[in-house]
Amino acid sequence: MFLIDYNDSFSSFHFSESLHKSGFAFLKNHPVKLELINRVYDKWSYFFDSGIDEKNKYIFDETNHDGFVSQDRSETAKGFSEKDEKEFY
Repeated sequence: MFLIDYNDSFSSFHFSESLHKSGFAFLKNHPVKLELINRVYDKWSYFFDSGIDEKNKYIFDETNHDGFVSQDRSETAKGFSEKDEKEFY
């Protein structure tokens, strides 16, 4: 994983490379306010703490590859044989 400086002239290349290699990236000096980040985390916490009926209103859409995935449908991580039991969106 890379720590990418948003202000670096090659930041878009490094960001893309990090996502392709690891699925993650760390971005510093970005313009997103901490208050917005905290609000998003609060909303996600509320969503994942809600019941399964609420979460299933946003069930994964195979066409758009977007939506909630319950533990019942969790993936098996690359290089592993056991299911990675987690919920995700």
